[in-house]
Amino acid sequence: MALRLKTDWILFLTVLVMVSFGMVILYSASSIMADLRYGSAWHFVVRQAAWAVVAVVAMMTLKRTPYRKFQNSARCSCWELSISWTRRITAGSASGP
Repeated sequence: MALRLKTDWILFLTVLVMVSFGMVILYSASSIMADLRYGSAWHFVVRQAAWAVVAVVAMMTLKRTPYRKFQNSARCSCWELSISWTRRITAGSASGP
């Protein structure tokens, strides 16, 4: 019989509270500029909320995926990222002022 996965509700609620708090801070910081540029004080909050919904759906989908499936690809991605950053740093310092 397969092991039934449980949701860590404390972690899930902590993520939701932090995302909600971030949206309040976003509204506080950008409402005037959004109103002047886009005609709605809620412009950036609506965009952030849409991406938050996408992220929560992805989080709940990936919860059911065995993490060992990503183990080798994550190690490979870390090396690729390290090499690309090293190239970018050395290319930037070699170009001079």
